[in-house]
Amino acid sequence: MEGDGCRPGFHGTRISRLWASETALASPIFPFQMKTYIVDVFHEDSSDAVEFAEKAAKKLKEHIERLSEIDGKPSLQIECRIYQEENPFHQDHGECKPRYNRPKTGFSSLTITRESIGRYGYGGSYPDGRFACVARRCMEEVDENHTGNGSVDITIHEWLHTLYEDEVNGKRIPCPDDEHRYAYDGKYLTEESGGQHGWVNWYRALLTGKYEPKARPG
Repeated sequence: MEGDGCRPGFHGTRISRLWASETALASPIFPFQMKTYIVDVFHEDSSDAVEFAEKAAKKLKEHIERLSEIDGKPSLQIECRIYQEENPFHQDHGECKPRYNRPKTGFSSLTITRESIGRYGYGGSYPDGRFACVARRCMEEVDENHTGNGSVDITIHEWLHTLYEDEVNGKRIPCPDDEHRYAYDGKYLTEESGGQHGWVNWYRALLTGKYEPKARPG
């Protein structure tokens, strides 16, 4: 097990790492280098938390890389580092926030919690860092009910909040809640969800830059 010595006051224990070697993609039709994001996934100490966090991180990595494909090749690469932390939250002006964030571009944190946070999750890119939090109970409910593409819909959505205003494939990522403001292919209906309401095509549009602001009514 490996601790993180780069952040003062950080006592979490690194459990595992999901990583693929970086590949430079360059061709006349794909003229750029793959962009890498590092996601530090935190979970609370419980008997099955490590396995749950690893599965969630694996799904996050696989789906983002697949949805970012252009001409059949991923344009983004995700490294997930799994950490165990007994108390991953702190109070900030009366609001419970994840304790660990990542202030550098290309880095973010994702906390999976058993705490009741009153929603599926939240996330953002803030002056003090990029972080997201998701409720494990909601993730389990979505998986049990086979809603959309499962709990990965939640983790991708909150992770995308941490990318707000980042440039990905030539465009700055807008708020992922604002899909109704943009035109893109395959709205709502997704092959992965069997035609159920889903977010996959919106995520794909964001990660590949294939969306445009809707024209305002004349």
